[in-house]
Amino acid sequence: MSRHPASTQHGLHTRATKVAEDYVNFMAQQATPKAMTLSEIQEETLKDPLLKKVSEHARHNTWHTIKKDSQDATALQKYKQISGELTVSPTDDIILRGLKIVIPSALEDKVLQLAHEGHQGIVKTKTLLRSKVWFPNIDQKAEFMVKNCLACQANTPVTQVEPLKMSELPESPWHSVSADFYGPLPTGEYLLVLVDEYTRYPVVKPVRSTSVNTVIPVMDETFSMFGIPRILKTDNGPPFNSEQFSKFLTHMGCHHRKITPLWPQANATAERFMRTLGKAVRVSENQSIPWKQTLNTFLREYRSTPHSTTEASPAELMFQRKINTKIPAHSSTTQNKTDQVIRERDKQAKTKMKQNADTRRRAKSSSLSVGDAVLHRQSKQNKLTSSYNCDPHTITSINGSMVTARNNKHSITRNSSFFKRISASAQCPTPTPDTDDEDSTPTVPRYPARCTRRRPAYLEDYEDTG
Repeated sequence: MSRHPASTQHGLHTRATKVAEDYVNFMAQQATPKAMTLSEIQEETLKDPLLKKVSEHARHNTWHTIKKDSQDATALQKYKQISGELTVSPTDDIILRGLKIVIPSALEDKVLQLAHEGHQGIVKTKTLLRSKVWFPNIDQKAEFMVKNCLACQANTPVTQVEPLKMSELPESPWHSVSADFYGPLPTGEYLLVLVDEYTRYPVVKPVRSTSVNTVIPVMDETFSMFGIPRILKTDNGPPFNSEQFSKFLTHMGCHHRKITPLWPQANATAERFMRTLGKAVRVSENQSIPWKQTLNTFLREYRSTPHSTTEASPAELMFQRKINTKIPAHSSTTQNKTDQVIRERDKQAKTKMKQNADTRRRAKSSSLSVGDAVLHRQSKQNKLTSSYNCDPHTITSINGSMVTARNNKHSITRNSSFFKRISASAQCPTPTPDTDDEDSTPTVPRYPARCTRRRPAYLEDYEDTG
């Protein structure tokens, strides 16, 4: 699109090619608004029937002769209100309001485009216009144009956070479990973390990779010790989005709940524990002690320490007893707190956290609705990457704070704070290609043919590790 029409001296171009070249050249010339001249304003002023009447009234001061029931009475009234500031140039018939040129209606769109050529905001665009020209409703038209500039909307970030939605405390221990990965660590390993949402009891397992063939045996081992949870909450990354992992949970009778993509706050129980776990690993590294050597020490102390919300240790709630540690304890221990007390404390803590967070972040409920045209926030690739992808989407479904939008190519699902409503008539001069594709399902290695032992359905494609 940026090149000039190719030369036809060598006769290598057909008529169709020439037409295409001429069209590209025409579009390149028309894309940028040309400078406006006084002769152009004078020509359009003489053609404008309304400004002709304004010019006559201004020259002879006959504003009082305007009839209220005339056809142009309403339009002329706007000029009559500022009649004391209007003058007509005797040489070129241009109407002035003080030192500002009155723009004919045929040139209003062009002067607005010239004022917004640098894509400044509403205030600066209106300031630039008011310093040189004037026409009726100039402020409203300038504001409307800036708000409907898709390029400006895509590069103007908006901070919108919905009020926190606190999850209910599960029915019993190990009923709902959150899972996530920590890493990679310098050794190339990851930590598979499972946290019970009732007791806050963590299970941490080092793994060599995040493939489904590695994760399934570790989870199967954990489920054999603590039982199969009713709900497993994870993000949408590998291996949790694979078909084999879905078959594994279906075979186990466990419901898989995926959180909103790119919204880790929805998996807060596991994410908050990651911060504490990361600190322990970094301290071990700073002390030149292998992190595997101190991992079990950290878990033993964490599990036996009363949680700040429940005021009971995770191990005590999980096993209905206090576990023994290196610190001695009196044999006459107090009885476990009842379930009702735990629920009340959990509710109070979450209510307080919700109030503080919503007040601090000035949270408000999303006003998006199905059918709205929106832009979605994209990841920063470099300094020139816009805050929002310049490819409009249309909202197709809303489930709480999880919003799904679609365009002609694909659909995306994000938290409502990722979307920004725009006018359906907004146009973008240079659309940015969408690079936010949905996560693809990882390829699952086939099971070796040499194995003849019959396996459950969810392990049909499981690689034999010997």
